[in-house]
Amino acid sequence: MICQEGLIKEIKNGKLSVELSITSACATCHAKNFCISTDTQQRTVEASPLGREEFSVGEKVRISMKGSLGKKAVLLAYVLPCIVLLSSLIILQQFIDNEIIAIIATIGFVGLYYFVLWIFSKRISKEFIFYAEKY
Repeated sequence: MICQEGLIKEIKNGKLSVELSITSACATCHAKNFCISTDTQQRTVEASPLGREEFSVGEKVRISMKGSLGKKAVLLAYVLPCIVLLSSLIILQQFIDNEIIAIIATIGFVGLYYFVLWIFSKRISKEFIFYAEKY
């Protein structure tokens, strides 16, 4: 289970809009005062209540999702595009003598992969469900 705490910003149709503070590893470092790379972002996610608990706006909640979904996200966002990139580059170099054209075509294949991913984004996002429970 992947968990993180957040703050409820809105409740609509039984769904909770929860604001999460995403901090990089640098933001929690003891030497962050001497470094300029501290990074904190706010991100809003939609979550379903876990059980029959009642929630109110401004309440702190714990957001969770299955750990296997995190692995699936990494697979879709990083591993498969890397495989597309490497395999298309190796195959195209066998058939195309000009390396620049092979590289541009390879980038095109990776772009095509992300375009197909974008087309199916609504279908994919239905699998990535966040759940909220009282903190």
